[in-house]
Amino acid sequence: MIGCRGDVIARHPRCYVDIDPENGKITPTDLWVEHLEDVDDALSTSLYHAAMAGRLYHLGDGINLAVMPEVLLKAGNSLTVYTYKAEGSIMYAYLKRIGLDPVHDTGSPEIEQEFVRQARDLITVKDVRALRGISLSYNSQTRTNSKTLNEKVPNALASLRRYQFPDTWLPNILITCPKDKWYHKGKAPLLDDFGDEKTAFRPGPYASNSRLAASGYGKPKATWVPNTTRGTNDYKHCTQAIYLYDQNLNPSILNWFGGPKVISNDDYALTELIQWLWRTQVRDNKPITLYIPSERMRELLLSWLWEGRVPISVRDQISRDRS
Repeated sequence: MIGCRGDVIARHPRCYVDIDPENGKITPTDLWVEHLEDVDDALSTSLYHAAMAGRLYHLGDGINLAVMPEVLLKAGNSLTVYTYKAEGSIMYAYLKRIGLDPVHDTGSPEIEQEFVRQARDLITVKDVRALRGISLSYNSQTRTNSKTLNEKVPNALASLRRYQFPDTWLPNILITCPKDKWYHKGKAPLLDDFGDEKTAFRPGPYASNSRLAASGYGKPKATWVPNTTRGTNDYKHCTQAIYLYDQNLNPSILNWFGGPKVISNDDYALTELIQWLWRTQVRDNKPITLYIPSERMRELLLSWLWEGRVPISVRDQISRDRS
């Protein structure tokens, strides 16, 4: 399930698409089918295939949403989805929207408690003092607060590198932020069949002067991944994690699911953070350090780790920390 910018759909002549006024479902017209390759620069083939499968919706405000086909989810006699903290999962919200009325089996409370307490012992949570009080929402990073963050973030990252983990091999540092803040114009280097860079790494505003990523070919750098990364073991070597987000569902997507009564922003934010964090070596029961400047995200994680009762000593330690 993915969200993507819908301004192309919104401004494109209606002769290429039909948009259902009731639910926003997008259907290609015969003209789009006929001129598929001709308009690929404006209406990508990925959008076309999603629309042809009946799983592309236009939500307004420049947002399209591609979802799993409803017919697929309803094809069997039963459906089981394995995930953690389903109450914050957009899949759970989507199943509700299409009328499947999922039953949330949270499993054994004892197993959950053991898992959380083990995580508490493995995860060291730290603030990033240089970024205190600065909004890290997606809009702030890409629009309203962009210039300020372009100056402050690389300095903060350089300070972390210098004082917190000077000897850590750079690829063992996992970081997430908007892609065009890490890569110049959002373009990562092209890779060959062996995973080696065919084109040079060009740093975006956050990577420049961060001491975490040098420009050029094949140089060690921190491992950037999207904040939606899940279901992979490719990064389980990472020992340090830097989370540069204050996570919220796009309001248009939230409303499409049915609003905060169906899925709350805090549940969503915590679920996404946990999924991202479990890409690191914590998934192998090894310790990690997480640098998380968003006070809201940090509090959500601490409350989860400490089962709603965060000791004053823990908060005091984070407050005194000089990261």
